[in-house]
Amino acid sequence: MGCFRGDRLGIYIYNVTDERLQGIQQVTAAHEMLHQAYERLDNAEKERINGLLESYAKTITDKTLNDKLDAYRKIEPDQLPNEMHSIFGTEVAQLPSELETYYARYFSDRQHVIKLHAQYQSAFTQRQEQIATYDKQLADLDTRINAAKSDLDSREKSLEHQRTQLNALLNGGHVDQYNAAVPGFNAAVTTYKQAVNTTNTLINEYNALIDKRNAIAVEEQELLKAQDSNAPSANTP
Repeated sequence: MGCFRGDRLGIYIYNVTDERLQGIQQVTAAHEMLHQAYERLDNAEKERINGLLESYAKTITDKTLNDKLDAYRKIEPDQLPNEMHSIFGTEVAQLPSELETYYARYFSDRQHVIKLHAQYQSAFTQRQEQIATYDKQLADLDTRINAAKSDLDSREKSLEHQRTQLNALLNGGHVDQYNAAVPGFNAAVTTYKQAVNTTNTLINEYNALIDKRNAIAVEEQELLKAQDSNAPSANTP
């Protein structure tokens, strides 16, 4: 999304044009600016700020933020304080007072940056939550469909057995017994057909939900691609 180059080589920001990600460039610019600010701190101040950042990091309970920090711990552990300096300043709404006072050097209204971050992040979180909801509903429907199919199998076997008995009665000349058994068989057939319709309704509901779920997943992939500077452009052959 962005890159800070030292030695006065500047800050580079990927041009995101998807309107659903409005604010991402501004937050990226602020994030990269804070890398520049961190680099300019003298050793004593940098050590003080690192201590504040590390102390706050120990209190974080947000899984998404912790996962992001863990990724840096694995990939670039030596850059973790620098990254925390940029991430906390642009993504965390409430910080300890000492850090808020420190970031006031760079932001007249840090909360505006936080709101922009929350705005474009919601484009992802809303879709992820919707997909999770759909997946839960699909799992429930799958269980109900499997149970319905198992019930249909049992009913079908029962009907086949009853039909065999009816044929035996008729072929054996037991007409009165045959006639007496027919209404029960017909009722069972009617119930079976109703069960078939119920199962088909569940299957149709499942398929419609799959379409909705996949449509949201496609949107999520589009958003990921829109902020991926390595993704091929529309003009790429």
